[in-house]
Amino acid sequence: MSDRVGQQLGNYRLTRLLGQGGFAEVYLGEHVFLGTTIAIKVLHTQVASEDMAQFQQEAHILASLKHPHIVRILDFGIEERTPYLMMDYAPHGTLRTRHLRGTVLPVVTVVEYLKQVAQALQYAHERKIIHRDIKPENMLIGEKNEILLSSILWASWPTNGSAEHGPFMVHTPRSPSSTASPRRHLCAPISPPSRQMSNRWY
Repeated sequence: MSDRVGQQLGNYRLTRLLGQGGFAEVYLGEHVFLGTTIAIKVLHTQVASEDMAQFQQEAHILASLKHPHIVRILDFGIEERTPYLMMDYAPHGTLRTRHLRGTVLPVVTVVEYLKQVAQALQYAHERKIIHRDIKPENMLIGEKNEILLSSILWASWPTNGSAEHGPFMVHTPRSPSSTASPRRHLCAPISPPSRQMSNRWY
């Protein structure tokens, strides 16, 4: 991982590191002419020339998701073989930063959070896309304090029942003998499933 603060991607200068994980870093980007801000997710991987079209296809799929509780993808690019996504900036952090572990929340608050996340997941599922990494860190808080589901690292289920995983997805082989192609393993394994939500914030 390298600190990209000060670098420019497209018309945006990376001004601040917002967060990082096993497969990507997220920066605050400022438009060099307009001064507007967005979030830019830079993946920790290199795109081989033969995978370029697939990355573009999957960026298109992510950008097609338009829902009031899903972070909107604005643009996609590849800089020196490193892919990045440009998305709306959620200024109020995540549910993890708002509610520390062990915080006891009113039931009505938890229900309101769950309703918003469930609506976003239902919308994605109707389009045969699943999230695979539901956790408070991926639930952003928008300008109006609405929940915005982030990091939809998609997997689609075609009609034959077999799973197709995109390069944006954090993928774990089904077994040690898995023969998945190398591009299936561009990112780190997924985190363990989140605990069932109660009024205690885990």
